[in-house]
Amino acid sequence: MFWWRALMNAVPTNLWLYRRGLRETAECPWGCNAEESLTHLTCSCAKLSTIFEIAANWGFQVPKFNSWNELLDGLRSSADDNPSMGRFYCYIIYQFWRARNDKNHARSCSTPSVIVATVLSMMPRPYSLPAMEQWCTAQPSGLPPDKLWCTPPPNWLKFNVDASIKESAIAGLGVVARDHMGRLLLAAGRHIEQWDVTTAEISAALSIREVATLDMMDYDGIIIEGDCRNAIQWLQAAFHRLHKMHHNIEGPDLTFLLDFKQVLFQFVPRESNQPADFCARMACFGDFLWDGGSVGAIPQTFLSLLRRESDCM
Repeated sequence: MFWWRALMNAVPTNLWLYRRGLRETAECPWGCNAEESLTHLTCSCAKLSTIFEIAANWGFQVPKFNSWNELLDGLRSSADDNPSMGRFYCYIIYQFWRARNDKNHARSCSTPSVIVATVLSMMPRPYSLPAMEQWCTAQPSGLPPDKLWCTPPPNWLKFNVDASIKESAIAGLGVVARDHMGRLLLAAGRHIEQWDVTTAEISAALSIREVATLDMMDYDGIIIEGDCRNAIQWLQAAFHRLHKMHHNIEGPDLTFLLDFKQVLFQFVPRESNQPADFCARMACFGDFLWDGGSVGAIPQTFLSLLRRESDCM
């Protein structure tokens, strides 16, 4: 309803109310020293920029638009190429509008972090709702340029996965799980026989089933990151409840992911996936499981990689 009113130019922004003699000022309630037009509300408000920065810090880049018409063109394009991004943007604007109304009426309003977390919780699950693709990998990287690794949203987990293949067709699978504080929960490696890179990368993501603990199901959601675009795209498609692979009796089983409240997949550049790459290379020599609470048993080289990423958070 909000976006229908926006398309009809019927959203009661302060400028809209001021022109009709229903408000004494047209200025933005967030103190931007600018008129609160529809463009300002949906594109250029300083408070909105802060919300976008929070999303970027959690690994979700949102495009910026300079005008209402440019925004409409962007949403029209995303409807074909990246629907999840468009949906994410629309959800943010609506939650921002709700916070703005609370601000105008002197009520307690949501902080930028709460707004982004609320939006992420609203993203539908493909198995329980009609066809819904996961976060698209069409973004250049999904990470701000000054970040090696982005923490997930509060009460979310992030699994970084990778695979390493030797000439002997022995492949190592690596998994690293961290929380929204960047704390290591576990790191694991498993070796298998495989010669195809994409298949090995998919197997690395599927190995989460073997290391995930019951308490991880209580988190609001998980993000699975990998540096193989083909593997991430395959996982996104396979997790779609209407994908043709669900009609096959045999094949990879992703149903274990339904135990989590939310699942998002994201492609990242190789330099943002180094701890998982380290685990994958180590796994070529044998299976292992490192508990984040037992730092003494973890190689210092791996801990240095984690510290390096923490310094960039």
